[in-house]
Amino acid sequence: MLLRRLRSLERADADALAVCLGARYREALADSRAGAVLVPESLLEAAGPTTRIVVADPARAAAEAARLLHPVRATPAAIDPTARLAHGVRLGRSARIGAYAVVGEDVTIGDRVVIGPHVVIEHGVVLGDDVRLDARVVVHQGAVLGHRVWCQAGVVLAGQGFGFASDQEGHRRTPQVGGCVLGDDVEVGSGSC
Repeated sequence: MLLRRLRSLERADADALAVCLGARYREALADSRAGAVLVPESLLEAAGPTTRIVVADPARAAAEAARLLHPVRATPAAIDPTARLAHGVRLGRSARIGAYAVVGEDVTIGDRVVIGPHVVIEHGVVLGDDVRLDARVVVHQGAVLGHRVWCQAGVVLAGQGFGFASDQEGHRRTPQVGGCVLGDDVEVGSGSC
């Protein structure tokens, strides 16, 4: 049997590895059609698929299996010809910049940075090493990202807030000038602002 992918107990077929995290998933384990299942020792004899891989920590084992069965496709270091880089961009080694990305003036991009398609990086932004900006991320001026930061699709960083000064004459926008700093090893989920 060749396992080709990681799937939930409910969705797994004979070519899939599934994970059973504990006793509360006993019923799903019994009904699963997975080719193999990662299980804690306490479920070794439970009903379900016959091929079991007993592990001390099924969640951790599933994460490792996911990396092996679903590797991230590496793309060569390159700048797409449709990308626009303004004057003064400092580009680290092995950077990748996707289609239609726009990088403003005086941006610093670290080593091995991956900038996805349609990303906008405004002037003066600093990106550390191994930063990953997925499709349609917007990084406004004043942002500093540490090393190994991952912003998933649609993230907006350092955008204007909703600051207003109000009086009898009405409402006046108050500029938001604080900037945004993300330290090392930060992950920001899709669509976050």
